[in-house]
Amino acid sequence: MDPSDEPLNPERLDTLVKPKRFSFKKFAIILIAAFAITAVAYGASTVGRLSKIIVKNTGRGAPLLRGGGIQGEGDGRINVLILGMGGPGHPGGLLADIIMVLSVDPVNHKAAFLTVPRDLAVDYPKPLTGGGKINNVHAYGEERKKEVPGGGPALMKQTVSDILDLPIHYFVRVDFKAFEKLVDTVGGVTINVEKPLYDPLYPAPNMIDYEPFSIAAGVQNLDGKIALKYARSRETTSDFDRSRRQVQILLALKEKVLKLNILGNPRKVNEIATTLGDHLRTDFSVKEFERFFGIVTQINEKPIVKVLDSSESGPLVSRSGENGAYLL
Repeated sequence: MDPSDEPLNPERLDTLVKPKRFSFKKFAIILIAAFAITAVAYGASTVGRLSKIIVKNTGRGAPLLRGGGIQGEGDGRINVLILGMGGPGHPGGLLADIIMVLSVDPVNHKAAFLTVPRDLAVDYPKPLTGGGKINNVHAYGEERKKEVPGGGPALMKQTVSDILDLPIHYFVRVDFKAFEKLVDTVGGVTINVEKPLYDPLYPAPNMIDYEPFSIAAGVQNLDGKIALKYARSRETTSDFDRSRRQVQILLALKEKVLKLNILGNPRKVNEIATTLGDHLRTDFSVKEFERFFGIVTQINEKPIVKVLDSSESGPLVSRSGENGAYLL
């Protein structure tokens, strides 16, 4: 981190955030259902497909409950890092484009969401040296897997844990192709666009030219391609607005899945599992996901949601790095 910056000193999640009006129970079910429900309900054939999704958990560990439990359950807080990246065939595809922490209190049945901006300046964890944007940490970890157990996700867990002073017990990572396919699988999502959005510099597929993107205000039904653009665009708005749009799309996806009763359709669930198989990684085991699913279904209160930003009330400030790069 820039030595001229004041220490970030983030507060606890539950004092940083303001409540939003939606059901966490339903949202959390959709967030993990494509993995957990498929594994539990559809048996060995799907579990075999999950073998390339699940990787070894290289976390620092946390107390477990006697008689069985998952990491974090013994100390009353389960923290899951959610990562989104471009993926194969996308320039800069290993950069962490989306960084969120889902924190679940299994004792009091509460939860919180915190989005971390990709431009946040950090000190790189060992074996990396120096510092820079937090989204670089994932890419560097993936490029040096031979010397970094767990690669990019493990380094991201360590970095986010150090910044927030929270243990990060698990991660879930999805790339853009999975996001696009998931939206198309449910037949698109319905979004209430609060104000018109126009981005003349949205990158074309070749990442050289531009493919201007615009969307009018009002209720819109978005397919996977448009939903991804709506979630990624930031040239004419900000990273913070983009984070809010990402949460908006996740909620719309939840509503569509519930409306179509996709969780009760084995063919659709299997289709989603197949899609995720090539584009999702996690260090939850099947049994851990099953228990986590049971915990979140007991949460009925509205979640606490916070987008870390550089507003007057936010904990971050903007600066320019040595090479002129925008940093927070």
